[in-house]
Amino acid sequence: MAIADYLFDKVEHLTVSFGVVIYNPEDDLNSLLKRVDDALYLAKQNGRNRVEALQREEIVNPAS
Repeated sequence: MAIADYLFDKVEHLTVSFGVVIYNPEDDLNSLLKRVDDALYLAKQNGRNRVEALQREEIVNPAS
């Protein structure tokens, strides 16, 4: 069942977006979080209530 379709007791409407990346040992914390943040904003940009996974090589400009 989709989260958006579930009837919560105290919340009228809820959507969930996730950004997912594959950890690479070469990543430092800042670059890892930047890629996760890019994936999250891509999920929101592409319709919310979804999951977006990015490959390490992908560069995302969520502001465009």
